[in-house]
Amino acid sequence: VEHSLLKCPGKFTLQVATFRGNAEIRQNKVRDIEEGKSKLKSNLAKATEDAHKMTVALRAKGYEAYEFHDRYASIVTVGSFNTVGTPRQDGKTEINPQLYALMKRFGSTKQSDGEGKGSKELASVLQPKQIIGIPFDMSPIPIHVPRVSLSQTYEKRR
Repeated sequence: VEHSLLKCPGKFTLQVATFRGNAEIRQNKVRDIEEGKSKLKSNLAKATEDAHKMTVALRAKGYEAYEFHDRYASIVTVGSFNTVGTPRQDGKTEINPQLYALMKRFGSTKQSDGEGKGSKELASVLQPKQIIGIPFDMSPIPIHVPRVSLSQTYEKRR
């Protein structure tokens, strides 16, 4: 993967989008799939495509974007940080200002739905932001950057 999250130089990054596939747990359906009588309708391939498209679109806009795929989901992240924030004396953490700015930039926005009780009171609805028609997660979260394990590196060399 060209913009693999495994290549991110920092310890932390901001997860801005999650794409999941489907799984089948009904044993009779699993048996039919294994025997070739039925096919698993998987959204995992679409999840991979959407994550890649979003990563490319974010990079085109100048963001340091990465994608990561496993057998259950694909994610898109933005940024590279060595710390999430600075611990304070009261036990709380002062969040990294650049990370916080990205959380605000990619987080959902409140929009009026026009169905409030009075003309001055409009109900607000959280709306996810999007890029190229693909929505971001409602609340971006900082995550640890995954690293390739030593055993995986050794196995690849064999």
